[in-house]
Amino acid sequence: MLVPATVFLVVGGLFAALWCVVSEQDAREIHLRSQLSSEQVAVRIKEKVEVCFNVLRQFREDWDRGQVNSREQFEQQSEGILEFFPGIVALELVDDTGAVIWTMPQVDEAGPRRRRNVDLNPTAREAFRQAALSDSMCVTPLLDLSDRLQGVVAYLPIRTQPDRLIGASILAPALIESSLSDALKGSFRWVVYDGEEVLYDSIPDAGGGVGAMFAFSPSFAVADRQWTVALTPMDGVTGGVQQMGTHLILVFGLLAAVGVTLVSSRLMSSQERLRDNEERLRAVAEHIPGVVYSYESSPGRPRSLIYLGPGLDMILGPQTAARVEERFDTLFELLHPDDQPHITEAAARGAARGETVDCEARLLTDDGTYRWIRSLSRPLVVDRDRTRWHIVLIDISEHRRALDALRESEERYRLLVESSPVGVMIHRGMKFEFVNPAAARLLGYDRAEDLIGQHINVTIPADSRETVRERIRQLDADYAPHRYSDERLLRRDGNEIDVEVIASTINFGGEPARQVLILDTTEQRQIEQRQRLLMQELDHRVKNNLASVLALLDQTAASTSDINEFRARFANRIKAMARTHEMLARAKWSGVRMIDTIQLCLAPLIVEGSDRIRVSGPSLLVRPRPAVPLGLALHELATNALKYGSLSTPGGRIDISWTRDNGSVSICWSESGGPPAQSPAELGVGLRLVRGLVEFELGGSAAFDFTSDGLVCTLRIDSAALTQEPA
Repeated sequence: MLVPATVFLVVGGLFAALWCVVSEQDAREIHLRSQLSSEQVAVRIKEKVEVCFNVLRQFREDWDRGQVNSREQFEQQSEGILEFFPGIVALELVDDTGAVIWTMPQVDEAGPRRRRNVDLNPTAREAFRQAALSDSMCVTPLLDLSDRLQGVVAYLPIRTQPDRLIGASILAPALIESSLSDALKGSFRWVVYDGEEVLYDSIPDAGGGVGAMFAFSPSFAVADRQWTVALTPMDGVTGGVQQMGTHLILVFGLLAAVGVTLVSSRLMSSQERLRDNEERLRAVAEHIPGVVYSYESSPGRPRSLIYLGPGLDMILGPQTAARVEERFDTLFELLHPDDQPHITEAAARGAARGETVDCEARLLTDDGTYRWIRSLSRPLVVDRDRTRWHIVLIDISEHRRALDALRESEERYRLLVESSPVGVMIHRGMKFEFVNPAAARLLGYDRAEDLIGQHINVTIPADSRETVRERIRQLDADYAPHRYSDERLLRRDGNEIDVEVIASTINFGGEPARQVLILDTTEQRQIEQRQRLLMQELDHRVKNNLASVLALLDQTAASTSDINEFRARFANRIKAMARTHEMLARAKWSGVRMIDTIQLCLAPLIVEGSDRIRVSGPSLLVRPRPAVPLGLALHELATNALKYGSLSTPGGRIDISWTRDNGSVSICWSESGGPPAQSPAELGVGLRLVRGLVEFELGGSAAFDFTSDGLVCTLRIDSAALTQEPA
């Protein structure tokens, strides 16, 4: 009896030990796959929630562009969203106190559309308040959307006067279940947590406890909240591992032969269940947007591929994928040389800590180019020398290209702004966060960094600060750019400059900020002022010239009786004025030399090589305004000399000289060699015109001396009224 009993106990003990090993291995495999599945589903849930968030962001952009500004437009926009995004069951516009302004509810299965008032608990009200105070998305905890539906509500501020919020009621169970495949729904119990609160439970009547093999995904952010996905295998997956103790008791009551048979049967059953689990997990892997594979690694030995899901050829190309399947270490040889060190370091760190490894790298493809992939891997230590890795590869090449394009665009924008001659300043909270070199130079700073962190009041005159604060408040309510002309800014040295300002609200560093473009208009204002002065001067000169022409017309008409004589005299006087104007125009109305004025007036009388007319005197610059009457006076003296004086005989001469002393300029016109000059009873028209031009137009005096040699005329004019200093 001792031997059979011993055999029975030995065989029974071996059976029990073998049963435990198989069950433990089975449970470990199932737990690992559960962990991997929970992480994958967490990613899909986050993506679906992000789609709902993008809908609200698009809604706000439409609002900002003015496409939604009435109830009818709101309801029309909402109908399209509710039709194509089943996760969103209601949209509403509320104010910052929670009062509903407009709403577009879901279709109630029991009746027509009706308004759904969401009862906010204290935590949800705090989320609502944070959304109203900030410019970011906020999500409430689980709420009763109606008497039969539960979900969460996402709020996004719309900057209006007063502030408004656009909210979307999201049916949490429907959104989460849409992230699960049929294989996952029938094989696991799914629970989604919002913090510590249960947001969704696929088997709500199963009780709050969780099994030993319950697997949790890492927490992921949903706006300002943290969600976690947890799952545990159903009995059909575990294959009755929890009943192992009952089976072991029965084993000890069986004969050795029956025990051996049961061990064999148990091994076969475990293998069948394992194959069944692998089929289910394979079905899950085929629906994941990426490549799922598993391998084992041992020190000093090649890596051993255990499982490789579909899709690797879509990333690497068919030829390279075939090489990887033939020799798995090829996959690691395809890594870009720059990425191999940090991948090796991340794998060693994950294996040492038993943590999920999340990293990005580049893999060489069939066409010789590299594609960016993201690797999510989880290590499982099988024994001291073996580690099993379960990995998901996701192709992120398009995402990286978009990031690179965005980075290049931002770099181009930065280079453009820094090299722009237009000043650019960005401030938030009334303090500067960015200043380009042009703005720093304009405000008198050596470096742009000297303004970073300073209050904007250092650049604003004291009498303009309240106006600027009011404009900033307007920018909070209106995102459109505003242009302000005739503005002033304060330089570092305390002086003020004239500028034109364009202010707008932009997204800077992920948060709203104020951008100010500065255009220096100091030179433009000076040009405009000079233009105004020139126009005033031109207007004055035109009026004076017209008055002079009328005076010449009257005097010429009064002194002539023949129309032809009148025409000749009047034309000569107008031509003299024209010559003076032409000379002033060439000098850009900045003054002409005295000698040029005299020579121009006498040009028709001067014969080349002749010394009948001599001109001498110091260098003087005649102002534009007195140059015209002075030229006319000299023209009349020349005309008189030609008709009655020294130029009427072949041997006559004229000496013209000028001096400057005691604040006045004296011009002497001396004729000689002509007929003697006799003092008339009264001056002729020409000499009267000379006296009138000098006395009334120039504020000077004209003296005439009739000598036996000829006429001597002395003109005395105030120096300040006649001349100007050379530039």
